[in-house]
Amino acid sequence: MNANDVQAIKEIRNRSTITLNEARDRYVIFRDILSLSSGTFATLTGYREYADLDMIREDFITFARIVIPHRRYSTWMDIWSDFDFRKG
Repeated sequence: MNANDVQAIKEIRNRSTITLNEARDRYVIFRDILSLSSGTFATLTGYREYADLDMIREDFITFARIVIPHRRYSTWMDIWSDFDFRKG
């Protein structure tokens, strides 16, 4: 874990009323989201064009940034199930 990771965990914790360990767990999920491939998004959505996949990825990351500090999720897949990529 580097200094940027620690800072991100602190920011998650500061935006909610959770423990430092919970903030760390939520950061790990967010980091997992950032590492999802275009292939994963293509499988999840059925889209194949990179422009579409990039837009969906950006929307999903924005959604995750909003919900992670305020709701407990076990995995990025739980967040995905709450995210509706068809909204535009």
